[in-house]
Amino acid sequence: MHNPGFYERQRMRASTYNIPRFLHCYQETIDGGLVLPRGMLGTVTSLAGQAGSRLNMIDQRSPGTSQDFTCTATLTPVQRDAVAELPL
Repeated sequence: MHNPGFYERQRMRASTYNIPRFLHCYQETIDGGLVLPRGMLGTVTSLAGQAGSRLNMIDQRSPGTSQDFTCTATLTPVQRDAVAELPL
């Protein structure tokens, strides 16, 4: 991914020494695989397709469990009025 900090410094004509142009957000495994952060699947799939490659993926993310939360905070009168105005 492009590093916005690099381009901001470049635009201001400040030194870009030791500021990476690209941010690397992945890990390489011993067997040559990549561990990518969430949200990058579409980008990586597109780039691999453009390069004429295909992906062999193993998704090891935990699906998680559904959670129910309730608010137990005491609202101020202004906050109660604001909540009352919200459409349900």
